[in-house]
Amino acid sequence: MLKIISFFSILSLSLTSQAELTLDDLSSHLHKNKNSSGLFEQQKYMSILNKPLQSSGIFAYSKQGYMYWNTIKPVNSVICQGTDTSPSTNNFSEWTSHIFSGDFAQLSKTFNIKAEGNLTSWTIRMAPASATIQKILKEVIVTGKESITGVNIWENNGDRVEISLVSQSLNPEFREKIGSCFELVN
Repeated sequence: MLKIISFFSILSLSLTSQAELTLDDLSSHLHKNKNSSGLFEQQKYMSILNKPLQSSGIFAYSKQGYMYWNTIKPVNSVICQGTDTSPSTNNFSEWTSHIFSGDFAQLSKTFNIKAEGNLTSWTIRMAPASATIQKILKEVIVTGKESITGVNIWENNGDRVEISLVSQSLNPEFREKIGSCFELVN
């Protein structure tokens, strides 16, 4: 009888230690990372093309809300976004900033959000809440571990974007470019 009670006690402890992930837990987890930078690879799958469009480059995010996205291949281009939230700001850039910062309160104004997994391996599923955005987007899926490792964007026309992120420290040349970008938008 004592063995049975011990077994159920251990099972109970095991189940409670794997409690359901909450958005508050994940937000706190993402806030621990002051800044994030690294490499990205992106594939854009379009129904009119046989192969995905591929691009790659570097990214950086600062806890203050600055975002640097430098596509290096196939064509060099830079997006440098600050904390400007004026109507002229691209909504997708705002959403990206909120995703990286774990600001689910802001994201929940636009999306119905569900968190899955635990803090060592998690998934966020975001479905558009408004009819206007539902016409374009079907779902955004964000995956991560210590930090965000992937973003998949599903459009209603069947097209999708898959972005893989590898966090790492960037070389001094890129750190200088990122610093210049953040100074420009500040």
